[in-house]
Amino acid sequence: MKSKRPKSPEAAAARLVSQLRNELENRTRERDQLSSKLASTGILPVAVREMGRRWLTDRVPERLEAKGIDDPIYGHFLLDPTLATLLSHPLLQRLARVKQLSFSFSEFPSARHSRLSHSLGAAKNAEML
Repeated sequence: MKSKRPKSPEAAAARLVSQLRNELENRTRERDQLSSKLASTGILPVAVREMGRRWLTDRVPERLEAKGIDDPIYGHFLLDPTLATLLSHPLLQRLARVKQLSFSFSEFPSARHSRLSHSLGAAKNAEML
């Protein structure tokens, strides 16, 4: 089935906006149905509480001593106590499990850099300025 050609660019834009609004409404409806299903089972509140407990804590970590880091580019360097303490927070520790180069390791097996190691290298680079 052929679609009708719009008479003007404005008509084409209006049709596209209408399609996108319908798609957004459908996705919103699906999201709301899924949320209500999860809320009725009791899983969603438990998951939200657990994430909050792990990552969004109000607890201030105990001050740590300076920490030594071995970096392949900069060699061995020390993090001052403030940065070492900040680095111990779960939000930053999570970066160790996130790949900096995404799926590049499938093509380049030695490309196994994490966001945490990238952040440490960037911090060292900024410190040298």
